[in-house]
Amino acid sequence: MKILLRSKNNVDDINVEADGVNHQLFGMTLAEIKKVAVHEGNQERTLSDFFDVTIEDEKGKGRLIVLEGDDLSKFKRIGEALAEGEVQVNGDGGMYCGYRMSGGRIVVEGNCDAFCGMDMSGGELVIKGNASDYLGAAYRGESAGMKGGRITVHGNAGVEVGSRLAGGTIVIKGDTDLFTGIHMKKGLIVIEGTAGPRVGAQMTGGTIVVSKGELMLGFKEGGSIKDPKIEGEGFSGDFKTFTGDLVENGKGTILLMD
Repeated sequence: MKILLRSKNNVDDINVEADGVNHQLFGMTLAEIKKVAVHEGNQERTLSDFFDVTIEDEKGKGRLIVLEGDDLSKFKRIGEALAEGEVQVNGDGGMYCGYRMSGGRIVVEGNCDAFCGMDMSGGELVIKGNASDYLGAAYRGESAGMKGGRITVHGNAGVEVGSRLAGGTIVIKGDTDLFTGIHMKKGLIVIEGTAGPRVGAQMTGGTIVVSKGELMLGFKEGGSIKDPKIEGEGFSGDFKTFTGDLVENGKGTILLMD
């Protein structure tokens, strides 16, 4: 089953809350999908107010939702609480994309706005472009962020990637900004480019693998390791090992390519 949502490109200045675009659509008729509630500011609208909705291969075994259009970044919370199936965003993704997802797969062909993958517990989020701030992070006021699953960003990422990470894996193929892995507790963050300043600040557990970057004084250098394997991920080369953040009596690990 393939559900195609073609944007009518009629969103104005207020972003649209579209948290209903998830696996629950697979159990609906075309008429029911068109009536799914979305919110534009304080106004309740329907999915069909913003998208032309069609269903293809209705009896097929696959479960796929495809979004197309020029203004997809204005739709917040796409794929929220996704538990199964796949969501494909053929453009840029809006804020909170993949928020609280527990399964399935989301692929964003462009860039993704802030807070994507927040509070994930499973599934996979792939961003082909850049990710903005607070990727896989904790919601403000919460003690734990992403708890499981996998996020892969093919470009760069903003500030506080994996803030309060409590599980799962985040891979950034480009660079990151300030405070990657701040307050990190568990899990794995991989930065294939350059880590921004204060990487691992106040982390107490988990592992950050860094190709390039400068570490803070709160990390104690240990020995070196060759071709490490962490959380099922293999890495080639020689790495220096650091433990910290000692300011927090932390036992987190940073591996810095030698």
